[in-house]
Amino acid sequence: MTKVRMISKGIWLMVLLLLVVACTPGAAQPNEPEETETAVPNQSETSLLDQLIGTDWNLVEWEGMTILPDAVPTLAIDESGLRGTTGCNSYFGSFVLDGTAVAISEVGMTEMWCEGVMEQEQAFLQVLQTAESLTLNENRLTLHTAEGDLIFEPPTEATLTGTLWVLGGIAQGDAVVNTWIDNDITAEFKEGHMAGSAGCNSYSAPYEVEGMNLTLGQAVSTLMACEDEERNQRESEFLTALATVAQYEIQRNTLTLSDAEGQLLMTFQARENQA
Repeated sequence: MTKVRMISKGIWLMVLLLLVVACTPGAAQPNEPEETETAVPNQSETSLLDQLIGTDWNLVEWEGMTILPDAVPTLAIDESGLRGTTGCNSYFGSFVLDGTAVAISEVGMTEMWCEGVMEQEQAFLQVLQTAESLTLNENRLTLHTAEGDLIFEPPTEATLTGTLWVLGGIAQGDAVVNTWIDNDITAEFKEGHMAGSAGCNSYSAPYEVEGMNLTLGQAVSTLMACEDEERNQRESEFLTALATVAQYEIQRNTLTLSDAEGQLLMTFQARENQA
């Protein structure tokens, strides 16, 4: 009888021990799945690219070079790659960002000729394609290239009034043609009049704005004869196109004038803000 009681007592002790373990907080359950850690992807590269996409950039500093004030190179990045202007032609190309390392390749462009700008255009595109890395500090983008830094900042949006506009080109068919005379053709909008230089003579025309509609009255100009026949011809082309202006649009520092059907007539570049 004594032996049987000892065995029963031992069994009860084992049962009590199992109950204590099962009720202890944090005790592992037989069928409880193990917790695993999920790796969080590094978002630094994506965030940097997101900051670049959708922002337009103007070149403000170019190591060892002076930027032409009326032909400022620009840069923009989107899902398709890189694009911008050289100060004359539009360009586009492949843009790859790996961390802060940059690779720019397959650059192509339009083929418009702009007097006095072609040397800058060639040099800019050559330097741009040697970009090795970039730094983005608030509103300042620096491309570190093999030939020095290119520093960009977002442009200040020009306004119709308070800005001196310089002719960028006059439409001929599907192209906008720029000549060496265009730098002398200007426009300012103030006190209800558009006025400036037509290349040789001064001109003025009353205007009214309603939304994006721009109504110009009859333009009057001085009657000075220009010794340069090419200048006379360009002035005539400008005043003729001016007479059919009906709409305008401003993007960054570019003013586009169109006719009533939306057909492009001419473009201007903002030289300075006088407001």
